[in-house]
Amino acid sequence: MPARFGRQDGSVLVEGMAAMLVLFVVLVLIVQVAFVVVAHDVAATAAAAAARRAARSGADPAAAQERLTAELTSALPGAGDVVASVRVDATAAEAVAAFDWRGPGPDVVPIRIVVRSRVPVGVPP
Repeated sequence: MPARFGRQDGSVLVEGMAAMLVLFVVLVLIVQVAFVVVAHDVAATAAAAAARRAARSGADPAAAQERLTAELTSALPGAGDVVASVRVDATAAEAVAAFDWRGPGPDVVPIRIVVRSRVPVGVPP
């Protein structure tokens, strides 16, 4: 006589569907987190490049700021309300970028990404 571990009245189907729903939610969260990490890395790289460009002698911070905004807008299609700032003082150049991230998939929570890069100003020999 085969062993029976429980009644087969459809509870397996319900449990299987619940497991698939949980798996789907976990996969959506993994994808969202991965896209946030990639967007942050792209923005940090663009800000670092803008700060290095502005730190060179004779560079125009306004042009570096416009280029940083353009780079973020073109490289990150999910970025909205992009605000970029490039400042240069006597010792360092600083680039700051902030934007609202709306990645692919459901927009679960609003995500604001802010990156900052500071490099020393180059002095000609």
